[in-house]
Amino acid sequence: MAGKMQYDRADKRKKGSTVLPFGLFQTRIEILDDNLLTVEGCVAVLDYSENYVCLKCKSRELRFYGADLNIATYEAESITLTGRFQQFELNKMEG
Repeated sequence: MAGKMQYDRADKRKKGSTVLPFGLFQTRIEILDDNLLTVEGCVAVLDYSENYVCLKCKSRELRFYGADLNIATYEAESITLTGRFQQFELNKMEG
């Protein structure tokens, strides 16, 4: 292919490394502006109000603070939140 470079991720791995499927241990957060975010890897909603949302994500706990917070969708370990986000915390869960 002229003018296009091909990138093979397998060639860039270190020898002896293991590639795990996404979602096995990871949480992915996508933030769009200050009013929409999606979290992949969410296993439970621990607490929820219009100013606060607390999520359990694998071995982490995510807390979002803001105003007019709302759960837009929640399915198959993926949750989309809307509202005016001001702050978030990421904490490792004990045990």
